[in-house]
Amino acid sequence: MAAAGIHGIAFSPYVGPWVGGAPVLFNTYTLDQVTQLLTPVAKNFSLVASYGQGTFVWQGVPNIQDSNRYITQAAKNVGLKVSAGCYQQGADSGADSINVEWTKTEIDYALNQAKTYGNVVELVIGNECLWGPNSTQAIIELINYAKSKRSPNFTASTLPIKTRQRWDVLAGVNNTTPAYAPMRQALLKLLSDVKGSSMRTCMPISIPRLPARSGRIQLKPHLPKRLQAA
Repeated sequence: MAAAGIHGIAFSPYVGPWVGGAPVLFNTYTLDQVTQLLTPVAKNFSLVASYGQGTFVWQGVPNIQDSNRYITQAAKNVGLKVSAGCYQQGADSGADSINVEWTKTEIDYALNQAKTYGNVVELVIGNECLWGPNSTQAIIELINYAKSKRSPNFTASTLPIKTRQRWDVLAGVNNTTPAYAPMRQALLKLLSDVKGSSMRTCMPISIPRLPARSGRIQLKPHLPKRLQAA
C-alpha cells in the first residue's frame, strides 16, 4: 500500500453495534480485541489514525474510559505507528462551542501514551469541528496547550501537532464579506499558528473473520486536510 501512496487508515474498534440483540458499549472492547482488529491492518499499512483517546464525560467530569484508549498500545503490539487523534469534547456545532477543559483530557492521555509506547508520530487536535469563530478559537487554544505540554519528552520535530479540518471551511479565509469577518479572523489566526500541511486518502478494504463483537473495520474513505503546528 505504501508503494501506492497510502501509508495508513483511520481506525476505530467500534465495528458492531449489536450482538445478541443488545448494544455493544464503547467501553467493552478489550485490549486483546483491539489488538486482534489491528493485526490484519498491520499486514497492509504502517500507520493508523485514531479519532480520539476514549474520553467519556459523566456528570461534568471527563474520564478516559472508552476502548479508543487501547489503540496506541494495541498498535505498538502489532508494529503500527499512530496518528493520535484528540477528539473535541462537549462540542455543539449549533452553539459553535467546544469544551476546552474536557478536551485537554484527550491531549494529556495522548501525550502519556506517546511517552509510554513510543509509536505516536503526531497529535491531531480536533476533527472537522470549525463551525464558527468560537470553535476555531477553541482549537487554537488546544493546539497551544498541546505545545506547552509536549516538552520535555518531545519536540516539534519528534511529535508534530496538527488539526484535521475540512477543505471548504479552511477556504473561508477568502470570504471578505462583513458578516463573515469574525470567522475569517479566527481562521487566519489558526493558519498563522500552524505551518505545513499534509493530506491522506484511503480506500475501504474488506478484512474477513474479525474477532468477536465485530463484523467490519470502520475505514474513513477520505482524511481531510491536516494543518501542522510548530
